[in-house]
Amino acid sequence: MRIGHRRASLARSFGAGGIPTRIGDHVRFRAASVFLWPQQSSLTAPPDEAEIVGKVIGFSDSGKEPQVYAVIEVVETQALIVPVSDLEVI
Repeated sequence: MRIGHRRASLARSFGAGGIPTRIGDHVRFRAASVFLWPQQSSLTAPPDEAEIVGKVIGFSDSGKEPQVYAVIEVVETQALIVPVSDLEVI
């Protein structure tokens, strides 16, 4: 592995606003930008205009062009209805 390539693995050129995107950065993006929704159908995916927040945990190549895609870790938020009598305050 070349030294220059190793440094490139820590940051991907420039994201929105011309700011370098690095592993560990917290980012925001629209649902319409997601390339792959794992285990979700179009019925369960959020609307295209929904804003999603997550953390960059890696990068993926696209053919000959390195680090075209960021791998983002997100915490899925769902609203659940639970009887108050079953809740335990921690």
